[in-house]
Amino acid sequence: MGTVKWRAILIAIVVMAALYYLYPTLKLASLPDEEKAAMPAEELADLHNRAIHLGLDLQGGMHVVLEVDKSAIAEEDLDNVVNRAETVIRNRIDKFGVAEPLIQKQGKDRLVVQLAGVKDEQQAKELLGRMALLEFRLLKEGDEFRQVIAAVDDSLEVEIREITAGVEAEEFERELEEAGLDADTTGLREEREAEIAEGRTLASMITFIPLGGERSVHENAMVAGKYIPVVKRILEMAEERGIIPADVEVLWDYEVQQGKDDTFQYIYLAERKAQLTGKHVKRASVAFGLDPEYPNMPGVRMELNRVGRSLFARTTGENVGRRLAIVLDGKVHSAPNIKEKIRSATASITGRFDADTAKELAVVIEAGALPAPLLFAEERTVGPSLGRDSIAAGVRAALIGLASVAVFMVVYYQLSGLLADFALILNIMIILAALGAVRGTLTLPGIAGIILTIGMAVDANVLIFERIREELALGKTVRRAIKDGYSRAFYTIIDANVTTLVAAAVLYQFGTGPIRGFAVTLSIGILASMFTAIVVTRTVFDGITSVRRIGKLSI
Repeated sequence: MGTVKWRAILIAIVVMAALYYLYPTLKLASLPDEEKAAMPAEELADLHNRAIHLGLDLQGGMHVVLEVDKSAIAEEDLDNVVNRAETVIRNRIDKFGVAEPLIQKQGKDRLVVQLAGVKDEQQAKELLGRMALLEFRLLKEGDEFRQVIAAVDDSLEVEIREITAGVEAEEFERELEEAGLDADTTGLREEREAEIAEGRTLASMITFIPLGGERSVHENAMVAGKYIPVVKRILEMAEERGIIPADVEVLWDYEVQQGKDDTFQYIYLAERKAQLTGKHVKRASVAFGLDPEYPNMPGVRMELNRVGRSLFARTTGENVGRRLAIVLDGKVHSAPNIKEKIRSATASITGRFDADTAKELAVVIEAGALPAPLLFAEERTVGPSLGRDSIAAGVRAALIGLASVAVFMVVYYQLSGLLADFALILNIMIILAALGAVRGTLTLPGIAGIILTIGMAVDANVLIFERIREELALGKTVRRAIKDGYSRAFYTIIDANVTTLVAAAVLYQFGTGPIRGFAVTLSIGILASMFTAIVVTRTVFDGITSVRRIGKLSI
């Protein structure tokens, strides 16, 4: 009786755990679309995260083909670069939380990526194609920046006038067209051409704004929105002609901001040599309250490795009073002032992020930089491969098959068959709950794995019941027949299931995507079927026979 009691406690624990892990899936499936839309975004995201994920074949998602930019690497390095790019992409996707991705090489220079549930094309492109080159660079400000601007004005006086005139003339014509005016009859064109002829300098298009009051030694250089295309073209030309000193580089802020009257973007003069890079970052994560000016905005906290911590301490110690720009993929995300030597192993990136942007940034920093640029050779949003009607038909067929098996077990094995049906339902519950617990993904091959394990579970019960029938035919008591029946069927069931488990392990090890999904559900199903067939039904039989003496078993 003591053994039966402990087995019953174990079954109760398993059932409660199964219900706990199934709850998010059941709740998400039962919620109407209106209630989902009304739920707080964080709560809905948590519910999605804890529910069973559906694969690309069931819910659709993104299909992307990436091609390595061969112009950026040597031909002999191509194979190594593709392998490294595959590793980086896989790390990014795993950390970002995309369920059951498919990532595989295609040909010599391409990677095929399938992301189930991701329908935002821009989000996928940002995640996959970002170089993630993280650098910490010291800034040059004040007179040093103005001297570079003056040198550009002196060297490109004619070119600046031509570039400015061309861009402003195009803008002027567009404004007139939108207003429905004819420049030839109004005389406005002559007036504008006279203004353009006066010329404009690079210095006149950049405004320096002191930080922390007029006495501050730090400044932000700002370019108004209407001048951004012109300034970029001028600086590109200055870079090509070697006018900008080789040890510095003009960098832009990572976004265009909205001012009172117009948009604007900051630019910075940074040293080309980075003090630290992304390889010195040990891990990165999303955190709040990193920027006192935006306490409720998310940012990225980075933990530096041992070398990074040493370099960071030396850089901040030797450059107190200067600004250190945090640069990602050539864009400045923040440029804090170094107030003292920092010995801490942590650094942060702050800005006007939302939660998704901060998470994506943390992922690409921690996963590492791509070894070469990746070009998007193909990109499309795909729907479920079989369509809703086909999936519904498949589910309906599975339910009909399950019902048929259940009816057969009751007709052929009577009350014992009903007990086997109960074990079968519990078996399915355990499989689905286990998928939810391990954040697994349900795919069409995975459903096939579940159906296969249902058949194996029924097979195990048939073996046990037939053994019990044989023992009863020999004239043994019900209790003895149950004990001997389970004992003699035990090794046969274990042998068959262990062999299948080995095959599933091989499929998981060498398979990808849906094949792994099939292997996972098959493995969970085998373990669940052994538990329900050997432990659950045996406990019920033992419990009944231990309470009262039974002369005949309904089997």
